[in-house]
Amino acid sequence: MKSTMKSKTEFELMRFCSTFRDCEIVSSIREIPIQTRLFSTTQSINRAYETTRLYRYIFYINLHQTNQFKSSGIRTSSFSELKMRGPIVDEDGRLRILPGEQQVDKIDGVWNLSSEQGNLGVMICTNLRVVWFATMSVGYNVSIPYMQLANCRVRDSKFGLALVIDTTPQSGEYILGFRIDPEEKLKNTCRSINSLSKAASLKPFFGISVSRKLLVSHNSASMRLDL
Repeated sequence: MKSTMKSKTEFELMRFCSTFRDCEIVSSIREIPIQTRLFSTTQSINRAYETTRLYRYIFYINLHQTNQFKSSGIRTSSFSELKMRGPIVDEDGRLRILPGEQQVDKIDGVWNLSSEQGNLGVMICTNLRVVWFATMSVGYNVSIPYMQLANCRVRDSKFGLALVIDTTPQSGEYILGFRIDPEEKLKNTCRSINSLSKAASLKPFFGISVSRKLLVSHNSASMRLDL
């Protein structure tokens, strides 16, 4: 019997074939350390993405040796996922601005109607999302990216007229209610959110900035042109 056993699997195969005469085992399984390291690296990257709120990456692609395509950016789930009780604002109540984000409006005195008594807080509208946080505890907050906003409307509630935001099935289909006084301010806020949401859907932003540059070489001299 000829054996080039290199793994436990081959050992078990040898035991199985040992009852047969003239049985020849030829190893077809090889341990490849590179694949093992690649698998471990992939697992580590996935865990890092799942356990941290910010995932940074920079990648480069060279095209035809003369064209360079460079894409660099910051990827975070805050661009696409509904977040609750996260590090959305700092201790002073200032919004932590994401790359490419611009604050459009800030509304004070907004009541979150998720509880019987309601919670007084602040609503901030940006070009990417709607954020609300409690005045007394900034850790009690919610961030709603427009790509997860299914509907925004004004409707009656037991608290009177309220701003109601429905989220998509992918984000849990939440129904969030907010009280804003006076009524005119409430309706203006609703129109503003719908307008910002529509603009975001026409040109969504995922936190990736792209720049393309052309390298022109002539007689050992290089010139870079921004496209």
